[in-house]
Amino acid sequence: AGVRSRRSFDALAARVRRELFAAAVARLEPVDAALTAYAHVAPRLTPPVMGYGQASFDDLRTQLGSLIHPGFAASLPLPRLEALTRYLRAASVRVERLVQDARRDQEKMLAVLPFLAILDQWRRLDVDAATVESLRWQIEELRVAVFAPELGFAGRVSEKRLNRFIAAHDPARGQSVEGEAAAGSIGEEASPVGISHAMRERLAALARPARR
Repeated sequence: AGVRSRRSFDALAARVRRELFAAAVARLEPVDAALTAYAHVAPRLTPPVMGYGQASFDDLRTQLGSLIHPGFAASLPLPRLEALTRYLRAASVRVERLVQDARRDQEKMLAVLPFLAILDQWRRLDVDAATVESLRWQIEELRVAVFAPELGFAGRVSEKRLNRFIAAHDPARGQSVEGEAAAGSIGEEASPVGISHAMRERLAALARPARR
């Protein structure tokens, strides 16, 4: 029913104010938690020695910039906001371990880098925005599974499942998931769809510790 009187308008305005306040409060807690976690990890993203684990620290800075940026609190749906703190805590755990063993961190990073390359490719192609966002958040869950599995991750995340998701949605490939599997390009040890062996080698070279 339309608003046909001052009284009904005032009642509607009061209800909207209550709903907006409740929605704002619901978002405030995860935003505050995410900013606290960000403040804990962000100052630690400088290598202890010049060149030490540089590729890993660069990756972490890029990740944090994609999670916490102007407008994130308003633009992200509430479930994504609630997951931010876990992603940032995983980054903090990663930093602690990275400082102790850069080579091990960079070995783990090789599980993530090819998917980031495909995400970047999809953003430049005409891929459905919801599909791109889905891949983005699946990669964040993979980061948790790879670098800080003790924090827990949403769903059943793995390189194999990401490969299947990419095979099903990649606009550059017309084969079905079943066809890719039959061809042997999908599996626990397979490189992500669209990532050639040469690309994998280049990514590995980027991840190697710099000589000191």
